[in-house]
Amino acid sequence: MLESSVVEVDGVFVGAAILHARTMRCSFFATHERVRALHGCTMPDLDAVRRRAAEQFRAAGRPHPQAAGLQTMPPPPPARFGRLPAQACR
Repeated sequence: MLESSVVEVDGVFVGAAILHARTMRCSFFATHERVRALHGCTMPDLDAVRRRAAEQFRAAGRPHPQAAGLQTMPPPPPARFGRLPAQACR
């Protein structure tokens, strides 16, 4: 280990990035449940660790609309492709 850095997302401590002297790559040590899937992942640099942790943290914090009791709109009907009527082509 060469050095370690705190990784925070939106003011929440989510883990630490460990810079390895031999490979000069960072591995992530997760401390927050939302980013647990990234624990042990190796990335090219500290910026990559912070960016990926932020993506994971924020995505895990969004509830599914139906789980939150919100109504979802039905999908639009499938598009119909084909020729327009002759009068519409003029």
